[in-house]
Amino acid sequence: MRMIFRSLGLVMALSIASFSEEYMLIWQSGEKPNRCAFYADIKSASGQADVRPLTVLEIYENPDGPFASEFVCEFRASDKQCRLVKGTDFFPDDDRKREYAHPSWQDLPNNWQRRAFEFATWDQPWRMAFESDKRNAKLTGRGEQSALASQNCLYAGQHWWPSSLDRFTYKYFWTDTQRPAFTSSKPKEVLERERAELLAYLEWASRTLGGFVETGKAQVKQMDRQRELEELKAQCAQRRPYTRLNGTLQSWVGVSEQALVAQEGPPSSFKIDKGVRCLTYSSSRSQDLMQVQGNGSIQKIGQYDYNIDVTYFVLDGMIFDFAVCGNDPSL
Repeated sequence: MRMIFRSLGLVMALSIASFSEEYMLIWQSGEKPNRCAFYADIKSASGQADVRPLTVLEIYENPDGPFASEFVCEFRASDKQCRLVKGTDFFPDDDRKREYAHPSWQDLPNNWQRRAFEFATWDQPWRMAFESDKRNAKLTGRGEQSALASQNCLYAGQHWWPSSLDRFTYKYFWTDTQRPAFTSSKPKEVLERERAELLAYLEWASRTLGGFVETGKAQVKQMDRQRELEELKAQCAQRRPYTRLNGTLQSWVGVSEQALVAQEGPPSSFKIDKGVRCLTYSSSRSQDLMQVQGNGSIQKIGQYDYNIDVTYFVLDGMIFDFAVCGNDPSL
């Protein structure tokens, strides 16, 4: 296995989606069409103890298996041992995934895990390089990453789900091939029912939150208002239709609207409904539909257009609830 890096002018403040982790590309290996890219979750690299945690996300080019794997690892600096606390394979078909673990300590293999060990235990050099590149980007307006490249890593930005990091890899690194299409095995009637459930929830949330705003104007006791607010939060969490984003989005409940806009920028659309501020962030992507012709050539015969909308409900300046809709199979 070998390291492969390109010199890219990636913007240091790159933000792919909301409620995300920050990733650093630390290793690439393999040859087309079986390449792999390894990204370290910057926030998971913490602590000064002998045992250092690190979460690594691997993206695969091979379309026959999982498109991504997440490895929650621990590295022991004193004797160069490692163990896998939890591994998760993600497949490009709805919510299918596979989980496993190898909790016993073992010698450090001479592959991506050795690079991950260095990233987790010798973190001061890349952290200093990261800060240096950010300062230079702020001064020059260019996203060059010369300091990080000298440390054999590149900042990949913020990503809320493996599919986002997968798209990023094909866009910036594996530009000589087509990203495989994600599939959905859900019947059409199931997709339609899920959409109807979401629309019903949005209507309920708008009506209920609007009523809360109206009653809150006459509310005198702050403790009573706070108690009713917590009860309403519980109702929203119980009624909200399921998406794979829910667990990540939940971390934004209770955060200020100002903090959200500072990190994610202005929303794609905005409205006020019965006193409730509704901020919607929209994203979209297209996937070409290809077909092999009789002469062996590959021709584009159509295109899939996917979209995701994330709407935040804001009360008293704080994010109170959220909802997700769209037709992207990665939801």
